[in-house]
Amino acid sequence: MQIYDNLALFHSLEELGVIPQDKLKKAFESTKTANKPLGEVLLEKDLISDQNLGKIIASIAKIPFVSLATTAISDEMLLVVPEIVARNSQIIAFEKTAEGLKLAMANPNNLEMVEERTARARKALEDVQKYTWQKRTEKIIDFINL
Repeated sequence: MQIYDNLALFHSLEELGVIPQDKLKKAFESTKTANKPLGEVLLEKDLISDQNLGKIIASIAKIPFVSLATTAISDEMLLVVPEIVARNSQIIAFEKTAEGLKLAMANPNNLEMVEERTARARKALEDVQKYTWQKRTEKIIDFINL
């Protein structure tokens, strides 16, 4: 299930007027022959910045946009999604709140992967917290025994 597609992105960009109409139409047409997402084509042609594209897609998908370039991520969060999974799936856990785990991803359309990674990330976070607690306890005990 997709939460946005090329046509939805095209219409949003057309409505916003951020890309000249003729260039936007050419980019949209090239998605059919190149079999690429419109966003990828627009980035390749340098018609929009990655950040602005992300904001527009987030708006279409009705999900919050997060710039990881300006977001502090704790070491604990970096351990939640294993590096190989983060690289292959382009997904990273960046914050834990009372509502749950916040994940950033390159492709919000892959909902099955998001659900699977969320479940795995929760388990990994529990493991990291357990390990961290054990290490802290060991250090405290070692300190007391000095």
